Amino acid sequence: GENLLKMNRRERARRIAYVPQHIHFGDMTVFDSVLMGRVSYFGMKCGSEDKEAVLFSRLIDVPYIEYRRFIPKESKTFVEIERDALEDSLERASIVTEERIVGQAKSVVRFNFKDNVLCVSALSVSGNFFDEINIEKKGNDLEIGFPCKYLIEILRATDAGHLKLSLTSSYMIMVIEGADTEESDSKFLYLALPVKLRD
Repeated sequence: GENLLKMNRRERARRIAYVPQHIHFGDMTVFDSVLMGRVSYFGMKCGSEDKEAVLFSRLIDVPYIEYRRFIPKESKTFVEIERDALEDSLERASIVTEERIVGQAKSVVRFNFKDNVLCVSALSVSGNFFDEINIEKKGNDLEIGFPCKYLIEILRATDAGHLKLSLTSSYMIMVIEGADTEESDSKFLYLALPVKLRD
């Protein structure tokens, strides 16, 4: 088992489905906590302060969404990229894409997969951003855009050192998976929905 108190927030969010109420965790494992209850609430004591987090859940009594039909069956472009390099680039791009002015539309981050380089760019009233990341690419060159914030959230939830991106076209979902699944214990698959790019 694993100690809940030693997990960071990201790891805890990935692994816990239900947590019992009013339980002193101690050395309780994730498995033990799931078995003991289904109430999505827990309190943690850090030093002399009580810090509480409330998790809400809903029992779904209808068939779960058929998510597999949203996963593209065939992709034309396959990219392997270092996760940290991509996350760092997106963090810098978010300074430009996140508009602070009320009423302004948020701009998107543009990916241009060309040869073995990913060009990351963004343009808004706040300024412009450009970066290049070395990649390993098989298939067609492609240009596609995404909301920067959502890609950052996906990357923060992963623990793989390298990612595999599978793309079909500029208007279809990009599939994000771990490229080093043999070395990592966790397997994941994220679907990133693109946005239409303006010329």
